[in-house]
Amino acid sequence: MSFSGPHLSLNTALTSNRRVLVVGLHPDDLPQWPGQTLSATLCFLPFSRLRLTLAGAASIDCVVSPLVAPRFDALEVAAELSLAGFCGSLVLIMPRVPRPEIIYRELMQICPGLSVEMVAKAPH
Repeated sequence: MSFSGPHLSLNTALTSNRRVLVVGLHPDDLPQWPGQTLSATLCFLPFSRLRLTLAGAASIDCVVSPLVAPRFDALEVAAELSLAGFCGSLVLIMPRVPRPEIIYRELMQICPGLSVEMVAKAPH
């Protein structure tokens, strides 16, 4: 589910020649689609390294993060992206929630103009 204008969807980001930061997730946590061939450059990192990575990285197209993790949440990720002047897409891997638009509104208050995609992850 997407709540903003033109953005880089997770499937597009993973199957095109893009630079994608994956924060606080394991490769097995990323959704996969039938016939999907990964061609993106994926950089997996803990939240504690996000600020340093954004400061030293050129042209990150997409950041993928869980909605909530043991040591951080999506609002903290959005705040770091805003501080870094990030203009790409934020993709949140999340459980199904009853009112995702509430989460979206909070993210927009922290990081206006950020392109956000929310991808429901089925429980294991």
